[in-house]
Amino acid sequence: MSAPAPTVASSAPGHTSSSLGYLPALDGLRAVAVVAVLLYHSYDLRMFRGGFLGVDVFFVLSGYLITLVLVSGYRSAGRVDLRTFWLRRARRLLPALFLVLGVTCAYTALFLPHEAARLRTDGLASLGYVTNWHLIFGDQSYFETIGRPSMVQHLWSLAVEEQFYLLWPLILAAGFALFRRHRRHLVLGVLAAAGASALLMGMLYDPAADPSRVFYGTDTHASGLLLGAALAFLWPSWRLSPKTGKRAPLMLDVVGAVGLGVLLWCFQNVSEFDTGLYRGGYLVFGVVTTVVVAVAAHPAARLMRTLLGNGPMRWIGIRSYGIYLWHWPVYQITRPELDVPLRSFPLRALRFALTVTLAALSFRFVEAPIREGALGRWLESLRRARPALRKPLVRRVRVVTLGGVAAVSVLGLGLAAAEPASDPPGFSSEAVSIEVTTTTPATTTTKPATADTTAAPTSSTPTTTPTTTTAPPAPAAAPVTRITGIGDSVMLGSEGALRFVFGDKLQLDAAVSRQFGDAVDVAGLLAAAGQLGERVVVHLGTNGIIRAEQFDALMQRLAAVPRVLVLNANVPRPWEGPVNELLATAVPTYPNAVLVDWKGVSGAHPEWFVGDGVHLTGDGSLAYADLINRHL
Repeated sequence: MSAPAPTVASSAPGHTSSSLGYLPALDGLRAVAVVAVLLYHSYDLRMFRGGFLGVDVFFVLSGYLITLVLVSGYRSAGRVDLRTFWLRRARRLLPALFLVLGVTCAYTALFLPHEAARLRTDGLASLGYVTNWHLIFGDQSYFETIGRPSMVQHLWSLAVEEQFYLLWPLILAAGFALFRRHRRHLVLGVLAAAGASALLMGMLYDPAADPSRVFYGTDTHASGLLLGAALAFLWPSWRLSPKTGKRAPLMLDVVGAVGLGVLLWCFQNVSEFDTGLYRGGYLVFGVVTTVVVAVAAHPAARLMRTLLGNGPMRWIGIRSYGIYLWHWPVYQITRPELDVPLRSFPLRALRFALTVTLAALSFRFVEAPIREGALGRWLESLRRARPALRKPLVRRVRVVTLGGVAAVSVLGLGLAAAEPASDPPGFSSEAVSIEVTTTTPATTTTKPATADTTAAPTSSTPTTTPTTTTAPPAPAAAPVTRITGIGDSVMLGSEGALRFVFGDKLQLDAAVSRQFGDAVDVAGLLAAAGQLGERVVVHLGTNGIIRAEQFDALMQRLAAVPRVLVLNANVPRPWEGPVNELLATAVPTYPNAVLVDWKGVSGAHPEWFVGDGVHLTGDGSLAYADLINRHL
């Protein structure tokens, strides 16, 4: 699933132009944002289901601080110094990124070779700062993923910000030239662009589809960056003074406290599947964040300085970039009950400890030294050293350099030669669909997913005949002539077991990554052709949220079916709870529908599942088919 990336130039001492001063509360706001993201990615902690909005806090901060740097440089030199700006950005961002990518690639090649082929293309996209577009065109969801997501999926937001860093200075330079005497026109243009981005998000958003396209897109998710940029014109730090009117500090504290409270409420309560979020909600959240940034940047805001500018908050905020970079790979190799036998608090403690430790080491030995020019000073001292001292140092540098080149070459060759992973046990990627015809129902045919469609799966080969130790007694014949199954990859992976139990009575239409809206269309086509069975089994919700209107639409198409079995979801993802809650409420409202508690039955049997915790072993597939048969 995925995510947000912290931002840009730190406001810590020595990290920005001295004319801008140090804004400690902004580092504390970074800490709030990155902790929200980490808690959101701890899927078992439902109270921070809106933690993905932490990335939008970073976007506003980035837009504000970066524009302050550019405007400050323009005030000093009368121009936007593109070369200096881009070099500083590279020195700030690239060392930690290269380190994380190198370690991630090496770990993947050694311990997760089946993930290496995907990492090869994902890593190249991250180096080019186009991860967000790579994920969009590759149809990789941020919110609805099964199995191990890409090890660098979280770099999508860093790509958005880097694209902003590349384009915004050019746009700003042009804006300064065009609106030299009417700077307010430039501000209005920036605000209009923020509104246009939010409007485009609302236009492209489809409530019945995965929202990742509008979430990832630079074009649709730029409103926060642009709001922060507008704030830099209206609220530059060099115009803010601690000497204000008597009531100003109290007003700032009240506004800041209310704004921060709204942000925390959103982190706890907003869902990634809320329709309103994509139809103006992100813009509203960005406006609230902009207000909080404005208050946090003001030296007269005493409460914000106390809450956000204290030592621990600043320590986390200054290292938030590294924390964000490291947390995702750490999380993806410590999945609960899959990679490590932990969950809940012990797992969160382990993940936080690993992430913060790696980020602290990266900051201490890589980021801070390079940012402060240690590498340049070392090269200069080497150049000036006496020949007797220089030669052994040069030899040492050569050895280290050659070793690094060799390691990178071996790693690159390993990634280049990696083959895509095959389907795991219990999972088939070849869809099965009912061929909609105009013939009588008895002649309806199916398109098999595998060569053998009559055998039940075992734990390692799900489409082979089960052994006598795992196969249950032959079930009694169901008093129906046709059973139609409509489902996603869980049903698809269990095809062999279902056909073993139901034989020729079964018609199956199942596909990988199927959303509920797609199943509504399938049911409509089958109903129009008269090809629905006397029993219909529906199992969806593995890949994302189900909306009430979608469920109603499906049941309208199945109104003539005497009995519809609806299985709830057992999927360790944030949407499992909302899916099962909706089904528990909606299914009883239809007299021909029966809710089958797959979650309750299978939850006590982790041995029924393969490594992703969702798809089924041979025994799990047989139990799945038997559960359906008992409810027919």
